[in-house]
Amino acid sequence: MYNQHDILLEAGTNELEIVIFHCGPYTFGINVMKVREIIVPLPMTPLPGTPDAVKGLIELRGEVMTVIDLPTVIGVPHDEATEDRLIICEFNGEKSDLRVDSVTEIRRISWEQIDTPNELARGIEGLTNGVVKTGDKMIILLDYEKIALELSRKDIFAREEGRRVQSRDRSDKIIWIAEDSEMLRMLIIETLEEAGYHGLKWFINGKDAMLSNKEVTVIS
Repeated sequence: MYNQHDILLEAGTNELEIVIFHCGPYTFGINVMKVREIIVPLPMTPLPGTPDAVKGLIELRGEVMTVIDLPTVIGVPHDEATEDRLIICEFNGEKSDLRVDSVTEIRRISWEQIDTPNELARGIEGLTNGVVKTGDKMIILLDYEKIALELSRKDIFAREEGRRVQSRDRSDKIIWIAEDSEMLRMLIIETLEEAGYHGLKWFINGKDAMLSNKEVTVIS
């Protein structure tokens, strides 16, 4: 079992750690900051009327969580020969489990190893944040937030909440957004624009934002 508290990174190293796992022929990675635990499968209760990728519910230490079957999400058959693992992730205060074929390691990488693929190369329903170059192979960085939003439809509630904000002219304000999930960037930008902020600059990571310009306007 993996526990996030076992991970320690030094500040200022421009590094992150990713959990590497497999589904069918694909090798994926996800930032450990989004992962709470990795466990073996538990007894599951099916849910009627849910998308095919939502396999049901499990209970872990008194907490009920939804199981999302990643092979179904990306359209590959489940490998019966593998030892399934559940990657417990947290987004927007709620936990859900990604069922994957196997989890192999935790690897420390630098942001320089990450490339952002163009639209043609993104594939797999646009569920990638980037690819990690490791020399012998490339690791696909999974956009977990996009999966969670689309399956739970929290994006609808986020947009409705944003529309409740009274729009004012805040075009003189500059906001810098650093977020690796494309889906979250889109939601943040749309919400801020509806609130009257139009001086928005977005980046995939904090290093790019810092290198672009050292003068940042802080909005309270």
